Amino acid sequence: MQTDSYFSVQHAVDVNISPLAASATVPQPEDLLQHMPTSFHIASEIANIDAGSMRFLTKLGEQSQELLNYVQLQAKKIDLLLCHIIAQEDNAANRHQTYAFGGGGISIMHQESMTIGQPVQLKLFLLEEAAAVFCFGEIVSCKQQDQGYDIHIAFSSIREVDRELIVRASLHVQSKQLKLRAEQRNTESF
Repeated sequence: MQTDSYFSVQHAVDVNISPLAASATVPQPEDLLQHMPTSFHIASEIANIDAGSMRFLTKLGEQSQELLNYVQLQAKKIDLLLCHIIAQEDNAANRHQTYAFGGGGISIMHQESMTIGQPVQLKLFLLEEAAAVFCFGEIVSCKQQDQGYDIHIAFSSIREVDRELIVRASLHVQSKQLKLRAEQRNTESF
């Protein structure tokens, strides 16, 4: 459950956090499919298929540019439908927004304290990636701040394929942030 051994990026992501009883048994990563909503499993599989197929197409070179564009358009249509399906799993009563996320866990600000060591069920909605991740976590820190509680949740049971999806999403976010900063520096220097 080391959150600091994974890259983390400052970014808002919608997440449903459902606290579990302290005595709750959290399933092992290999058993998560039995507990996972079907739409989350489908979203995860599609995201991984997309990543693999795009790598394959880019290796084909310039002669495949039109094919690559066509496949990207088809993938975009599927992504739009998938985002709608995933949104049906969002429970407003459990909805929060992260201020940081990465392969090891998430960080949120919350109005109420949470107990360190408490297990939680997590549903992360990575809409920019047209993906969602279902996993379990544990509250690893809860510090009172002026605006509420700064809470860090480490993933305690997550499929490796979903962790990779989160890492990819965080790297995409970081890439966009760096590109935006570079553009801002360029416009400020003129």
